[in-house]
Amino acid sequence: MPMSYKTQKMKVKLAVQVITGSTCFAKKFCAVRWVENVDVASRALEVLPNVKKYLAENSKKLPTNTTCKNIQLACSDVFISAKTQFFISVASVIEPFLRKYQTNSPMLPFMYSDLGSCVRTLMNRFVKTSVLSAADSVVKLSTVDVTSKENWCSYKDVDIGVAAKAEMRHIKASDRDHMQFRMECI
Repeated sequence: MPMSYKTQKMKVKLAVQVITGSTCFAKKFCAVRWVENVDVASRALEVLPNVKKYLAENSKKLPTNTTCKNIQLACSDVFISAKTQFFISVASVIEPFLRKYQTNSPMLPFMYSDLGSCVRTLMNRFVKTSVLSAADSVVKLSTVDVTSKENWCSYKDVDIGVAAKAEMRHIKASDRDHMQFRMECI
């Protein structure tokens, strides 16, 4: 008789707990509910060392499905912690806006300025200061071509967030790889 999904999941959790000593597990990520994803990404960083340990100790017993392969690929990326920290910093900018406007209250009169502020904060990370200074209204801000490389700041000036910068200091990779990461953040 085949095991149910719930039984299989409990067996995996028990195996992970025995191997890593961890009782903390990942939370569910939802691509359409950004309001909850800062907490999910933070937990992912918390369990990442245990996931890596589990993968290292069970490399021959792992299933060959797509999910497991994606987890192995992510864990092999030396920049995974920095990427997750960058995601958290961007999601932290968006989350207050989303929380404020997920309501039945009449909030539309406030949305124009709040959305403009949120977009300006995000664009501040990778758009040249001179371009943003020229866009002194939300209408002008919305006309800035963010796909044009001429409007981007240099890769050294990209704001990846304090936590991602701290992670980057610990990553032993070439300068080219560090530059590539910052360009991906743009």
